[in-house]
Amino acid sequence: NPVGRVWSKEELKRVGDICLAHGVLVFSDEIHADFVYEENRHIPFASISPEFKAGSLTFTSPSKTFNIAGLQIAEILAHDEKKRNAVRRAVNATGYIEVPVTGLAALRAAYTECDAWVDELVSYIYDNIIYMEKYLSDKIPTLKMTHPEGTYLPWVDCRALGLDKRGLEELRVKISSVFTAHSSTRNICRSSSRSVCVSPSESTRAATRSFARPL
Repeated sequence: NPVGRVWSKEELKRVGDICLAHGVLVFSDEIHADFVYEENRHIPFASISPEFKAGSLTFTSPSKTFNIAGLQIAEILAHDEKKRNAVRRAVNATGYIEVPVTGLAALRAAYTECDAWVDELVSYIYDNIIYMEKYLSDKIPTLKMTHPEGTYLPWVDCRALGLDKRGLEELRVKISSVFTAHSSTRNICRSSSRSVCVSPSESTRAATRSFARPL
């Protein structure tokens, strides 16, 4: 989901119905669930129906919202004993089975004591995104940024610059890391890049303005 879509209940239901019809188990990665903007709302896939709940696994973690990936804590939500046992076997097979006490403490605090902080964080990041979107529109209209409904990774279409993969990488270096990655997974995306808007506003705005220097 590189462009930050927040899928509607109707869209999720359509996907779920297709998966149910073909016996496909859904792995629902909801780690960016806190980052939704405007009228959009995150809808957990498993909440839509008992059948979707039974036919899915949900993956999430406080690591994105609270920047605690180093504490190595995450959740896999399996809604019946058979799937839970299968998940345990798969995790045990990796040899990575011990949950750090510090991670558990952080998870509990994140999910029970930080609602107001998360609201402020999401608003702050959204302001960064809007600044970047307006700056590119006003100053560098050849770069087309997709307005994200969620996540903190705006998608910038650079195809109008006429750069190949190497040229885009050189541009990324020149503008001091406001780009995080370029995509070559689809022909239409070979000249697009993701950006990150989670830094302090002053840093994000300075990085955004650096787009203009090499162009």
